[in-house]
Amino acid sequence: VGQSIGGTAAISFRDLAVDNAAGATLSAPITVTGSLTLNGPLILNGQTLTISAPILGTTSNLVADPAASIVVNGTAAGIVLPADVSSLTDLTLNNPSGMALSGPLTMTGTLSLTNGVLDAGSYVLNIGPVGAVARTSGHVAGSLALPVDVGSSITLTFDIGDATTYAPI
Repeated sequence: VGQSIGGTAAISFRDLAVDNAAGATLSAPITVTGSLTLNGPLILNGQTLTISAPILGTTSNLVADPAASIVVNGTAAGIVLPADVSSLTDLTLNNPSGMALSGPLTMTGTLSLTNGVLDAGSYVLNIGPVGAVARTSGHVAGSLALPVDVGSSITLTFDIGDATTYAPI
């Protein structure tokens, strides 16, 4: 039997390990400031997962749905979003060491680039028709697809660059 993590309020953990083969399902937002080890499925269930370090164990055990959101903060290097996470509502990057994708990702809400480079590699980060990018600092290194409004005099900024340099289009 799978477990439930949460309740009515957000929960913070120093370290969290999911060792149950049936997994754990979130019923509230959680923050993991240390290690997140997945030896069983962690099902986001439309909730927000905040991480500050690379995911350990079997990364494909992170089960996100299109209503889920992920926040990457802290300063740890080597944070990679698993390829099985292919759709999210929101993604926030606030980590000067950045993060990487290991597969294509579609966003239906907001990509918040607060700090750090989001390395898309050879994959496309697709912002859906009602999605948006909110940039303070940082950028996407790689392919970024944005929705384009119909009409004339449309202004659109692609917040892209390479591993070190912001070079918007």
